[in-house]
Amino acid sequence: MSQLEPIYFSIIIPVKWKGDYLEPALHSIAKQTYPYFEVLILLDKSSIENGTVAWLQDQKIVPVTLHVSYQEFGIAENWGRIKDIDKKPYMTIMGYDDLLYPNFLEQMAASIQEHPEGSLFHAHFDLIDAKGNKMGDCKPMKSEYNASQFMEAMIRFSITQMATGYVFRSSDYNEIGGIPTQYPNIIYADIDLFLQLSLRGKVHVLPDTLFAFRWHQSTTRTSKLETLLQALNLFADQLAQWKQTTPAFANSIEFYAGDYLLKEYRSLAHSSLRLTKQERGQYSVLYFMYSFKNAYQKIYQSKSPALFNDWSWFLAWCIDQVAPLRELFRQWRNKRSKPIIL
Repeated sequence: MSQLEPIYFSIIIPVKWKGDYLEPALHSIAKQTYPYFEVLILLDKSSIENGTVAWLQDQKIVPVTLHVSYQEFGIAENWGRIKDIDKKPYMTIMGYDDLLYPNFLEQMAASIQEHPEGSLFHAHFDLIDAKGNKMGDCKPMKSEYNASQFMEAMIRFSITQMATGYVFRSSDYNEIGGIPTQYPNIIYADIDLFLQLSLRGKVHVLPDTLFAFRWHQSTTRTSKLETLLQALNLFADQLAQWKQTTPAFANSIEFYAGDYLLKEYRSLAHSSLRLTKQERGQYSVLYFMYSFKNAYQKIYQSKSPALFNDWSWFLAWCIDQVAPLRELFRQWRNKRSKPIIL
């Protein structure tokens, strides 16, 4: 690799508050065995007020360039600024709470030099909890995907999809307009982005475990259900559009999008049972069933799904119809801990 021109990277971290995780993330970057990179951190007014900007200016862990706005942004707006800043030829967007293992950039650079035609570069990774303890491994991935295969892998849940760990050309990122910011809290936006990038070249996946993604414990709230549903509806619309306009994706969407959407909407329906009827308002199990039906018909046009053929969803609907049973299930379900990704 020393005989070739080095690959230059920008590691980009959008963040609002450093919390307990930004410091270990920076330490993981400082331990990189590959020297040709910069760290760009995007912050807003709230980051000034909560002391994160001052802390970053004082820290000596790793050199960073701060892009601070005196406006206050939501998550999507802050991430949307990434396309407007100067970047090295290759970039990766890192969650402020995730960790890069020491040879992440070195192996990514080698993969890029071996496959210069590639568009997306990825690796296997660990799942860790809030304390940094390993919870498990990501699903095994193939070494290479074309766009059609990548779409299929995404919507068949055959890969563990997280936002961290992908490397791609900064020029490609800018040309497609950056991460789609129409998704609330950028839910599904990373999937949309990586699928768009896969149309520009092959996806190459390294066999080694090169980073860690942190799972967080969360609670179900009505506002969260509403946000998740809005994002899922938008992604379903995008799948319907791709089916009509993007031949590389059309077959995978035709064969697998129905099951994918069923599982995603059904998951929201199950989550709604963790709330009291007053807390969730209109978001009943049946509401999510009909949301799924609407999304399904956009993709498959005249076809209509058999809503009660899925036993898990049918059982959830039955529980939702009987108030004492619904309350008993809610109390039992809330005693169980289940990390969810936002």
